[in-house]
Amino acid sequence: KQWYQRRVAITAGTDFRDTSIPSDDSTIATGIKFQWEEYCKDIPTDYKHPYQVKDIADACEALIGLCFSKYGFRVAVEFLDYIDLMGNVKTYLLVDFLYTPCSYKGNNSRLIPETLAQLEEKLGYSFRNPALLLEAVTHSSAHVEGTSYQRLEFLGDALLDILVVCHIYPLHTDFQPGQLSDLKSFLVRNTTLGRICLQLGIHTHIIHWSESVKKKTAAAARGFVSEMQSKEDIDQTIDKMFGDVVESVIGAMYLDMEEDFDRVWSVVFPWFQEYYDMFAMQMTAEEEKRKKYRLRLCVDTTA
Repeated sequence: KQWYQRRVAITAGTDFRDTSIPSDDSTIATGIKFQWEEYCKDIPTDYKHPYQVKDIADACEALIGLCFSKYGFRVAVEFLDYIDLMGNVKTYLLVDFLYTPCSYKGNNSRLIPETLAQLEEKLGYSFRNPALLLEAVTHSSAHVEGTSYQRLEFLGDALLDILVVCHIYPLHTDFQPGQLSDLKSFLVRNTTLGRICLQLGIHTHIIHWSESVKKKTAAAARGFVSEMQSKEDIDQTIDKMFGDVVESVIGAMYLDMEEDFDRVWSVVFPWFQEYYDMFAMQMTAEEEKRKKYRLRLCVDTTA
């Protein structure tokens, strides 16, 4: 909970407002020089208006997106450091670090599943450090020295947003921001992630000592099988745990692949392909209908 609260606090509009306008013309590592007063002189007076907090926040987010999409992760971090949004972010975002997963020692050695290779086969990826995968599927009820999938789920949740955005942004240049947000929300929503968990069979590998988790897993599996057999979208409510486990596995992959976004997405995207194709096709068809409607209105107006 504290991690999410900190994430929300950092990305709040007031933080962007307070840090977005530097006191001097500085240069970040890319050599891009921000000369704010010179830029403002080029804006016609008629287009100037008092800015709101959200205006500055949106502008800063757009600049971060530009740095990330055009120049990569490290330049985006340089920009965050430049506007001093999070303090000296370079000290812990641009250095190599070793994440230590939970250790299965002593009596907890029996928690290591013999079916780990089967799980990796389902995921389509073999871990160099299997302990990361074990942590990613360990429920808090297993009582493994206070460790569960929750930390990796926090990481995977943020990563999935980045991966999906980087995929859909360049592909759908005709989509409005609201449409891009809808497409992203559909792909990262719990229902989609939960179905992926059940479809891949990850749910059968969740390590737990809980009768409640056992019942939830059995119920979710029965509902998913019924949906597949009926070939209809029942839209059943899937427990958040299953979506969280998918996100934690993505976080574990990211660390195991030494923070390689492209490699992670090459493994993860096939999980989402079916859902992406379905919703993107639906949204494209709706956009074509709107275009035809607007064109018909123009024709009727000029007639």
